Amino acid sequence: MSRHNRMITRRKFLKTAAAGMALGLVGSPSFSVAKEEYDLAVISGEPIAATRKALEALGGISRFVKKGQRVVLKPNMSFSRTPEFATTTHPLVVATVAQACIEAGAQQVLVLDHTLQRAELCLERTGIRDACKNIPGVHVLALQERKFFREIKIPQGKVLERVEVIKEVLDNSVLINIPIAKSHSATGVSIGMNGIERVFTLNTILIRRLQIWLPL
Repeated sequence: MSRHNRMITRRKFLKTAAAGMALGLVGSPSFSVAKEEYDLAVISGEPIAATRKALEALGGISRFVKKGQRVVLKPNMSFSRTPEFATTTHPLVVATVAQACIEAGAQQVLVLDHTLQRAELCLERTGIRDACKNIPGVHVLALQERKFFREIKIPQGKVLERVEVIKEVLDNSVLINIPIAKSHSATGVSIGMNGIERVFTLNTILIRRLQIWLPL
């Protein structure tokens, strides 16, 4: 394993910790090791090759997507910026994941975001719509109107008792979050958290952000 491709699982971490304790106590422990499934893969390289290697390292997209399922991909395409600004998910990363889902037998792949800036400009400038346009069964949409959302109740909710969520997220089998790692004034780094909040309406997002800032 190269220094650029690092993988670890919760099971491996716990076994490593247990091994250290056991060695300190009894000297030479014996373990029965099961086949690992990785939860995290760190890959460097060009977008297409790196994404393919990451999916392979995690056990392949078929670990998450089964034949006949409808899949929602949630990249960050909320800003009308081109890929070189690194404010949105790279279009080739999104297209590579979408293609992999189709090859795994997905019935349909919807690439969705509730964009913060003008929907059409975001679709055009991020390059995500263009990158996915020739993949059969893949559709890229920016949803802003309330008709695309459904209100649901949060069981035992305290601050939020009801939220409005993109209907397709609720109605499809698989949701894959494809964020871009960026700094964040409240949390240090946003990664998937800041992206997944945009499956909600703007009112929900504002309330959630207010609850982050108040304790600070």
